[in-house]
Amino acid sequence: MNSPENILLSSHGTEGAQAAERMATDLCAEHGHIHHLLVVPDLWKGMMGDDWLNNGVTRDRYGRYLETELGREIDEHCGRVQG
Repeated sequence: MNSPENILLSSHGTEGAQAAERMATDLCAEHGHIHHLLVVPDLWKGMMGDDWLNNGVTRDRYGRYLETELGREIDEHCGRVQG
């Protein structure tokens, strides 16, 4: 069986998804490409809805914190997939 030249990998970082990431890496042709779609769980969407965030400054500061954390997780995830 020939190795695929291009693989579309959709992942969200769970243990099962990481197994799929490893399989995609193993299956991809030597000079092939993995096109990576990172799925962000819905839980991030609801993080800004808490009532204690009614102060605009606090809400903005917390929003920047969440964006930083999400960015850090995405960078970590991408680094793992790129190997």
